[in-house]
Amino acid sequence: TVADAAYNAGKDFPKTNFLIVVAPKSENNVWTYIPAMQDISFVSGFLAAKMSKAAAVGVVASFNFSNVTWQAEGFRLGARYANPDIKTYSTYINSFDDVGKAKEAAQAELDSGADVIYSATDQASRGIYAATEGAGALAIASYSDQASLAPKTVLASALANIPLLVSNVVQLSAKDALEKGKIYAVGMAGGIGELAMNPQLESSVPADVKEQVAKLIDDIKSGRIKVPALSEPGKSESFDLSKLKAD
Repeated sequence: TVADAAYNAGKDFPKTNFLIVVAPKSENNVWTYIPAMQDISFVSGFLAAKMSKAAAVGVVASFNFSNVTWQAEGFRLGARYANPDIKTYSTYINSFDDVGKAKEAAQAELDSGADVIYSATDQASRGIYAATEGAGALAIASYSDQASLAPKTVLASALANIPLLVSNVVQLSAKDALEKGKIYAVGMAGGIGELAMNPQLESSVPADVKEQVAKLIDDIKSGRIKVPALSEPGKSESFDLSKLKAD
């Protein structure tokens, strides 16, 4: 794997620091950094639940893998935080770019009653937007602002801001300030994760919902709410919501 190659390179060049995204561990002179997208996905799920008329939302994700699963489960957990009785669905299509699979998965969730779908994939997202727009439903994008791709259906985008994370870790390396063995998983408290509303659809969000979303974002950034990294699909359905609030 790419991670194994980095660990091996670290052994061959012990005086060089190696940085790798989303790896299992940091060891010796090799550090991994991870965008903890479960924070902003949680906010997206909260917004989705507040906007859902059917009390059902879904997520279509690429692979059941570490931070992708964190996103999917974070979204579902955020929806439950907004409405403990809401129905949530998730589908993994095992692809970043298969538009057809994404559309089929989104359509299945729509047919099950969901009316807001979160995209935790890449180019395949276009299939999700095609399905939601055709059904008169809403979508929430991830990683980058994708409102221009489907302005009639993308309500908001969960931005990753990965360049900031990379820059911060590189600066720590340059200052010889990286902590041995530490995995740099950074979420909204560290500037990773932002919600970008679609200007064409933002007016459809009630004022009180906007206020609740803003407060939630502040609570996560301040540490009053701690969103867990759930790596098991479906774990969000049984997670104790009371454990979200920090002691």
